[in-house]
Amino acid sequence: MYKLLFLVCILSLRSNWAFDLTKEVKCDGSTPEISECLNKKILHAEKSLDETFNKIIKNIEDKKQVDLLKKSQKSWSYFMKQELEFVKNYYNSGTYGSVRVGHLKIQLLENRTKQLLDLVRP
Repeated sequence: MYKLLFLVCILSLRSNWAFDLTKEVKCDGSTPEISECLNKKILHAEKSLDETFNKIIKNIEDKKQVDLLKKSQKSWSYFMKQELEFVKNYYNSGTYGSVRVGHLKIQLLENRTKQLLDLVRP
């Protein structure tokens, strides 16, 4: 019971820390300027995730583990797509919605990258 409570506390702290990553995104100006800024940050976060994923895959020797990680990544990508679609529709695809979706996508990509890195850290 105490182990479960401890685990929930740790995960809660980690998710709060991960949420703070979005606050670092400082995209200001007009809507087109904000969108351009967010798109650059999304591309950077996607590249970082792809590089991290590929490095991990290259270092796993067990084919079964590689297949499981690929399956996990595919499921995570599907989750992200659905989450972003929900947020987009929640805000009726308006201007704020597109900005919110951009911030959320950055957050999700950075969190997944960190999650993968945590897998391989001793």
